[in-house]
Amino acid sequence: MKNFLDYDFLEVEKLRKGFENSVKMTTAQINLAYLIKVKGQGYNHLVGVSGLLALVGVDRAVKMVQRANKCQGDVCRCQVYGQGLQISFYVH
Repeated sequence: MKNFLDYDFLEVEKLRKGFENSVKMTTAQINLAYLIKVKGQGYNHLVGVSGLLALVGVDRAVKMVQRANKCQGDVCRCQVYGQGLQISFYVH
């Protein structure tokens, strides 16, 4: 798995464009609405949408954001079993 800091700017921009078309929200709106925390495999960081896309890909990120939008509580936790990550969306 590639470290999200190793991604090229153009790669992340391509991921971001596909993500925004799928979710119908801009990355800025998501970053304003949620604090996204990644735990596991040596990570324990707050990331933005670009970091989330680099870590899990567009398809999983779309599912996670849609789930966070439906969640009623202050926090929504999602697990990525193939990579051993726990991603938490905190309402900002």
